Amino acid sequence: MKRTVRLISVICVFVILSLSLISCFPIKPYYGEPINLEISGESKMTWNYDEEYHVYEVTIDGVAENTLGKDVSDCFVMFTLYDSDGNVLDTAEAYLSLLKAGEKWRFCAYGSVGYEPASFELTELYGYEY
Repeated sequence: MKRTVRLISVICVFVILSLSLISCFPIKPYYGEPINLEISGESKMTWNYDEEYHVYEVTIDGVAENTLGKDVSDCFVMFTLYDSDGNVLDTAEAYLSLLKAGEKWRFCAYGSVGYEPASFELTELYGYEY
């Protein structure tokens, strides 16, 4: 009888600990398939060399437009940064939580790299139906 009570107690403690851990790490909801947005106009890259940290701080400015006729959430833009030889350096990214139908988003994508950037390319621009 004592073994049974002890076993039930151990199981209860295990279940309680498991449930408490699950509540600490919630599962991210599924948003569905990403929706592609459009860049209106040209994007421009600027950079400054940070003497203290020895990195190039890169900013890419541009405008994305929601022409889909519906609100879009979790908007994300990413650019790949290249050096003068065409080697990939890193990425510059920006995020916006909500872009309503017909709105334009003036974004500033940021990144930092160890080598002087020479060019960039749009890699991703999407959001999810709100």
